[in-house]
Amino acid sequence: MRLILVFAGILLVASVLPAGQPSLLESNDAPSNGPTAQVSCENSFFRAARAKETTGGPEHQVLLRVASAFGRRDIPHFYIAEEGNNAVYIAGSSSVDGKGKIVISRRLVKLLANTLALEGILAHEMAHLVSDDGTFGCDQWIMRDPMQEKVADALAAKTVGYSPLRAFFLRIKEIQGGRSTDVDDRLQAIDALEKMERKQR
Repeated sequence: MRLILVFAGILLVASVLPAGQPSLLESNDAPSNGPTAQVSCENSFFRAARAKETTGGPEHQVLLRVASAFGRRDIPHFYIAEEGNNAVYIAGSSSVDGKGKIVISRRLVKLLANTLALEGILAHEMAHLVSDDGTFGCDQWIMRDPMQEKVADALAAKTVGYSPLRAFFLRIKEIQGGRSTDVDDRLQAIDALEKMERKQR
């Protein structure tokens, strides 16, 4: 069984790519602790993913809107990766300078094909980032936790609205030919949350 680093990305698009296509999240490195290990892990990841920080362009503008919705004055560092097919936040990255780091692959940006869906995935990753208590560093092993993903979905939806997250999930479902139990489950969860909120108003 493969374990996944606590970059806490969303793995929905992996099934639409050819076999053997690397994820942004896979590693065989053993975990280590401390700020030096965190920076070393991040740098190794950026090299492997061929990720470059960006402070401009339409993707960064979407991140700025998302960060503003979350009330963030310190905008996370934002990277575009040439490798992989994912979006991730890097666990423990806020401990380095208080800003944190979010990475999205150029391939995923192209697959999403619209800014509303991009806003949905970036809001999901921002939800992970603002909820990160620093317990895990970027090179510590955990399994992807479906409940943690739903919690991030809920926080993202409550912060930027339900439309961006729904647009992201519907786009992933379209890319996957309309078949995705994970996407269906997560769409149902945010639909139920939205209905509950409407009843409480």
